[in-house]
Parts: sequence; structure tokens; C-alpha cells
Amino acid sequence: MKKNTRAVICLLNLVDMKYCLLLLVAVIFSACSEQVEPEDKYMLRPIDEYLEYKIDDDTRVPLYSLYTFAERGVEYLTFSDPSSRTILIYDLHSCQQVKKIPFDREGPNGIGPVLFGFYVKDFNHIYIPSVNESFIYLTDTTGVLRNKIDFSCTEDGLKTKSAHYTNLNYGQLTFMGESLYIPQVLNTSLGERMVEESPIGVLVDTIIGKTTRFPMNYPYVIPYNQRHKAIHGTMESTQIYDGKNLIVAFNKDEKLYKVDKQGKVETFPAKSRYLPRLKFPKFPEDFSQTLKKTCETAEYRNVFYDKYRNVYYRFVSLEAELAPNENYHKILHAGKVDFSIMILDENFNILGETRFPAFTYVPHICFINKDGLYLSTSHFKREDYSDDVLRFQRIELVKK
Repeated sequence: MKKNTRAVICLLNLVDMKYCLLLLVAVIFSACSEQVEPEDKYMLRPIDEYLEYKIDDDTRVPLYSLYTFAERGVEYLTFSDPSSRTILIYDLHSCQQVKKIPFDREGPNGIGPVLFGFYVKDFNHIYIPSVNESFIYLTDTTGVLRNKIDFSCTEDGLKTKSAHYTNLNYGQLTFMGESLYIPQVLNTSLGERMVEESPIGVLVDTIIGKTTRFPMNYPYVIPYNQRHKAIHGTMESTQIYDGKNLIVAFNKDEKLYKVDKQGKVETFPAKSRYLPRLKFPKFPEDFSQTLKKTCETAEYRNVFYDKYRNVYYRFVSLEAELAPNENYHKILHAGKVDFSIMILDENFNILGETRFPAFTYVPHICFINKDGLYLSTSHFKREDYSDDVLRFQRIELVKK
């Protein structure tokens, strides 16, 4: 009887050990199978330092286009007032206005009804795209038009699209050597083949006036059953030239594309931790509700290159829910609701991602200099908002 009892006890102990071992293996397997979120190596930290640029009574606080450039060792900040067709230039550091350049609507120096995106190479070379036609005006700080660059047709016969850009979706004109790079939207004139045959941009040789396609077409970034929505904004792109390559991102694509001048394309995963899945919502027919849904829908936005720290910043608009009585139009043009900024190294490895509070910054109105990233705090929902001042806060890149 005692032998039988001991045998039973030994058997139970053996069963318990097997159970414990199985439980341990299950726990280890579960832990290994879970995707562990890597810790951030870097973060973006707001610093209590500001730059303030006074805005006169005739000018609106910019919500569309803002750039920086340098001439003779001096850095400048420039933006446009679209409705008055005016370009304003400030000393970046002293915050003093140095130039205010108004343009005519019609006549020999007329540029049309509005002035959105533009490019300042220096005081003698300012490039302003026509809103409705495929040409670009070359002017200077006098406001006199010196040349009209026609890029309406490429060498191989493609009729191009006009170059109407703003910082809401970043596609700045830029020079690649002697050629002016002009981003292109989807070319609807190509019909059913508009995606696979639309170039992301064209190059204009400013010496001989020749226009050629940039050697990359729009990729398939939208599910096949969603392709009909492509012409409604789901194929918006942001394009920047980092001095060596063109970096391209699409608002409904997690990947980043690096393209050299020969057209070699490399892709890199760059998924935000705050966007588990991209959505293609069905927009309502009511215009106000369409604006609301646009403000609430998450998507990828601008990409900027920080040459001083050799990193890229990818801005991400996050999913939100707005009250029915909000001013959706103003919210949209102020950069939607809350957002995050991804930090990527020179090889597009994700170093970190910092989330920013809602209605605090205008994310697309920003610039980068040796001191850091500067985000506009001129958001109309802030208690300290004033339409007499364009204000920026310094955001510091910090190693954790």
C-alpha cells in the first residue's frame, strides 16, 4: 500500500513538472511571438525659445507656403500672402522684414489671381508657378517679370500639369544641378493609365528650355478596389531633394521612396506607431461633412530633411473626432488636429516618434536651421494667438 502511495505521489509530481514545463514554454513562446515596440533612441522636445515676426495689417498669418533660403551668409524666412499676391522676406534671426514684393494680377507683370507656392533661389531669382497653366514666372525683388518658363509639354509629348503647391502638402520647386525640378500631380489626361504613366515630376533645363520626365512614375499605393478614389486626394505626395536624392512619400503609403537622378528607386518601411492601419473612408456628399471627415482621417504628411543633424522628419496627421460645430475649413488649413513627427536616420531607420498635442502648432508651417526644428505656434485655437505675429517655437532633437 505504501509503495502504491509513493508511486502515485511520484506520478503526480511528474505530471506537475510536465505541466510547469509546458506552461513555461507557452509563456516564452508567447513573449517571443509578440511584437515588442522598440524604444525610441531620440525624441523631439519643445524648448522655451521663440522667434516672432511681426505681421502688418495688410498681410495674413501664413497657412500655405513658407520657406527659408540664404544669400551671402545671411539666412532669410519667406512666405506669401496669397490673396494680395505678395511675397514677404524677413531676416531669419533678427526677425525684421527686409522685403515686401507685391505682384500685379494682370498686365506685363501679372501673375494671376493668387500666389501660393514659390521658390526663392536668391534675391535675383524668384520662381512663381502659374496657378492654371504649365509655366513658371522668373522674377526678382523688384516684382518685374524677367522670363516665362514654359514646361507645358515634355520631349516625348506628355502634356504636363500646372505647378500649384503649398506647404499643406509639400512639393517645393527646387534645383537639381542646372535643372528646375517641378513636382507633378496625377495626370488625369492619361485616363485609365494615369497612375502607371504619370511622372512624379518633370525637369526643366533652364539654359535650353528642354522639359523631360523625371524617371519615376506614380507607384501603386492604393488597393485596386480603391483606385477610383485616387483623383480625390488619396495619391497626394510630398517630395524633397536632400542634395543627392529625391525623397518621395505618399499620404496613403507607409513606405518612403529614395530616387536618384538616374531613376533608381529604393523603398524603406516608415510606419508610424500611431497608425496601425491606413483607412480609405467613404466621404459624404455634403461638403461640410466632407471637410469634417478629411480633418478626422489619419494620414502621412510632409517629409523634411534636417541637414544639420542628418535626419529626416516625417509628419503624421492622427485620427481624431471633431464636434459638429467646429470650423472644419480653418482646422484643415491649420494642419488638422493632433500629429506626430517620426525621426529617421540617413538610412531611414526609425529613431523615434514624438506626439504633439492638438491645436497647439501649425505643423506644415515650419523650418529647420542649425538650432533645430521650428514649429509655428500661430494656431487660431490657442489662447495666445494673435494675427499680428507669426510665432515659432524651437523643437530640440534629444538623444534619450
